Amino acid sequence: MSTALTRALQARPEEFVRTRSVLTTVVGSILAAVFYGIVIWTIVDFQGVRDFSEIDGDFGIYEVRANAAPYLAIPVGLLLAIIATRWAIARNGPWLRRSTGTPLRQLLSIASPGDDAYFQDLAAKVATGDPAVFAPLPYGTAGNVTVEIFSADADRVAFATVGLRRAGKDPHSAYPLTVIDGDRFDALTGAAAAGRLVRARGTTPLLGENP
Repeated sequence: MSTALTRALQARPEEFVRTRSVLTTVVGSILAAVFYGIVIWTIVDFQGVRDFSEIDGDFGIYEVRANAAPYLAIPVGLLLAIIATRWAIARNGPWLRRSTGTPLRQLLSIASPGDDAYFQDLAAKVATGDPAVFAPLPYGTAGNVTVEIFSADADRVAFATVGLRRAGKDPHSAYPLTVIDGDRFDALTGAAAAGRLVRARGTTPLLGENP
């Protein structure tokens, strides 16, 4: 399931691109080759696979398993090969800014419970792009209202959004991606380093209460 921020980044392909992870590409490619190899081997040497699977020559459960092995190897192997291929080509590495090539790092990801009024109020504050207005944010690791901030440190710019999770749907954000740069970026990173960006644990507002 994608998050509100990743959906916002995906909506701007001219500005952001997600790279492939070297590790998952290599591992996925190796697994795909192995599974495709099993499928090809089964097709080319059907009887050989049956003989290889046979443990006991007597009729019984082992004989049935040996007879069924080639028929199972082809669809199962093909399914696993397709999954491994999709994994190998998936873009699940870090996000980059196209203009500079600077990677984005996750500066903040929190979630807290709240109603629509709480979401709208919090989203409006984050949309100002001013940490003096929206910080400190409510502490939380579980809830239907999410706040995410990614930063491109070398470019001195960060991107934030507030999402509202709805049952059975991907997180939805009613506000566009907020850009935080210049002095506000310095204030944001300074607050994060000093532990002032998020409220202390145990001080999360109640359901519907403004942060």
